[in-house]
Amino acid sequence: MVKKNRLFWHFLCLLIFVLGRICMKALVYTRVSTQGQKEGYSLESQREACEKKAWEMGASEIIFLEDTYSGIELERPALNRLREHVLKGDVDMVVIYDPDRLTRNLADLLLLTNELDRCNVMLVFVNFTWESTPLGRLFLEMRGAIAEFEHALIRERTLRGKRKKAEEGSLPGFVEPYGYKFDPINDTLILIEQEARVVR
Repeated sequence: MVKKNRLFWHFLCLLIFVLGRICMKALVYTRVSTQGQKEGYSLESQREACEKKAWEMGASEIIFLEDTYSGIELERPALNRLREHVLKGDVDMVVIYDPDRLTRNLADLLLLTNELDRCNVMLVFVNFTWESTPLGRLFLEMRGAIAEFEHALIRERTLRGKRKKAEEGSLPGFVEPYGYKFDPINDTLILIEQEARVVR
């Protein structure tokens, strides 16, 4: 009788484990900062890698969300939908290529990981292995701080370059207002008289 009970409980545990894996819903979130990156392969390659990881982790269903926004912004359409899915309990796992695809702001990273933890949603990265332990969180926070630092460096270099171009009399960025055409050879705007009359 004891042997039959033990077999029954082993079978029940195995069944619960298998059913849990069969019903696991994953959400894949991908992000790029610019429309130009979206038209390239960046989103597609992120999506493929994340989808593969989700299947490997036992997902039975995958929701795909993508953003074309800066990682420094917390208010992004797809990220807002991700948070709604998490709060409603629609997903068991969120798969993202890299922590900097989720956010490039350390405070936002902490907020988002806490939201996922509170809702018992597993956070999985394709190219960064971490566990929700004190040591794991420390390494994730270090990655978040590095991503924020990297963003600040890129921004500072870009602004310095634009300032230098403006000081030299060139256009600090590609701007083509109505009534003008950009001349890439001279890095200036050329007046288009027909259009300029409308503006005047």
